[in-house]
Amino acid sequence: MKPLFAPLLTLLACAYLSGCADVQERSHIVGGRTGTPLTASVGDTVLRVSLEKNLPNIVGKADIFGRTTPTGVETVQYLGVKDGKAFFKRRTVNVETGATTMNSTPLVIPNTSTTTNSGSVNVYGSRGGSAFGSYSGTSTTVGTPTVIPAHPPEPNGDGRGKPAFVGRSIAETSTTLGCR
Repeated sequence: MKPLFAPLLTLLACAYLSGCADVQERSHIVGGRTGTPLTASVGDTVLRVSLEKNLPNIVGKADIFGRTTPTGVETVQYLGVKDGKAFFKRRTVNVETGATTMNSTPLVIPNTSTTTNSGSVNVYGSRGGSAFGSYSGTSTTVGTPTVIPAHPPEPNGDGRGKPAFVGRSIAETSTTLGCR
């Protein structure tokens, strides 16, 4: 009979990875109140929405641990009133971080060692007798594991005061709206 362990393990791994949910984008209001009237002065941000998506795994599906990565932010800023119309500026910043489960997961290396002892013993008695024996044994030592931190893409400056992003792209759009 052929061993079934390796093919069975491969089948289970494929089913597990493909069974993950699709990557979904979500948004939530940051620090805002809903259902109540707002008062704003010129230049105030009246709404801020944070955007995020599931961290994609190796097959492009959602992370099984529910981790997320930011995908942008939308803000609505009050510009004032002109001719009886309120004007607002909507600003959308889209961010692609390049973060995945593969570059956002630390590596944990266990620190375990096993020592095996074996040998033989000859014992000679004072009355001329002797005995022979053997021994063997093992001992396991468990130490603190070594943790190699995750290295997701990090932003850094370009030297001119503007952010440059390694592994990231940013797109910004603005729209001015007039409301009666």
